[in-house]
Amino acid sequence: MKVNGYRIRPEEYLSGANLYYSNLNGATLVGASLNGANLYGANVSGASLGGADLGGANLCGASMTGSSLVGADLTGATMCGVDFTNANLRDSDLGGSTLVGANLTYANFRRAKLDGTTLVGAILIGTVFIEADLHGANLVVVNARNASFIGADLRAANLAKANLRGANLYGANLEIANLECAVANNDTVWPDGFDLEAAGVNIK
Repeated sequence: MKVNGYRIRPEEYLSGANLYYSNLNGATLVGASLNGANLYGANVSGASLGGADLGGANLCGASMTGSSLVGADLTGATMCGVDFTNANLRDSDLGGSTLVGANLTYANFRRAKLDGTTLVGAILIGTVFIEADLHGANLVVVNARNASFIGADLRAANLAKANLRGANLYGANLEIANLECAVANNDTVWPDGFDLEAAGVNIK
């Protein structure tokens, strides 16, 4: 394949590579090693990155719309402002990563690991987090309207001021989660027996 006009072998040359603003639209990088790579502002839309190693990579401002990252390793990656709209990150590992201000609209994070992840101000409209691990994640002021957290682990997660209108949290573990001033509506689905008033959730 070619990146910025140069032919490369991803498995050999992309670890720690400087690929900022590169055009990787539709690229096939399944299982590629991109750990520590700089992909700031890169166009990676529609790319195939299943099983790729992106641990510690910089994806700030990158476009990953419609990309496939099933089973990818994104642990410790910096992804402020990344666009994961309609991306598939099922079974991926994003533990300890930073997604401040990221757009995850309609992305699939089913069974993904997002423990300790920072998602402050992220757009999670219609995002799928079914059975995902969000233990200790920071979700302050996220817009999670119509998102699905069915069976998700949200223990000790910070959801203060989150928009949870229409979200589905059935079967989610909200043990010691912070939902102070979170906003929900009558369409929001909660775990059985969950006490909204005690949690400080506002119904609007």
